[in-house]
Amino acid sequence: MIPKRLLCLCVFSLLVITLPACSSSSSGNGKVAIAGTVSVNGEPLDTGLITFIPVGKGVAAGGKIVEGLYQIESSAGLFPGEYKVEIDSKKPTGKKVPETIGTGMIDEYASVIPENYNRKTELKVQIQPADNKHDFTLVTGK
Repeated sequence: MIPKRLLCLCVFSLLVITLPACSSSSSGNGKVAIAGTVSVNGEPLDTGLITFIPVGKGVAAGGKIVEGLYQIESSAGLFPGEYKVEIDSKKPTGKKVPETIGTGMIDEYASVIPENYNRKTELKVQIQPADNKHDFTLVTGK
């Protein structure tokens, strides 16, 4: 027969191990995970960056976009509230420009995302305490 003390220790250990796995959308500090897709003119955005900037007080967070997908874990995530969303992606233009430091030439890059989706963004989302999936469909006019 198993002593009560050992049985209690086993049950407690099992709870400690499994509880963190039950909460994938929140890190325990109030931040939540967010994920979604980004497409431009109907095609997934190859690579880029997405940034969530609080409308009021708070801290911005962001992540990489790869093959049209982004994901920000709760440990680096956002607190619930309203956020402006900036999306940016740069591609080489095929031209060379002078380095800012030094005497060499480097590849020139230009944004492929219009300003109304990044520097002068019109995108906003409401981050909820759970289940934050936000997809963005951008149109560039090209």
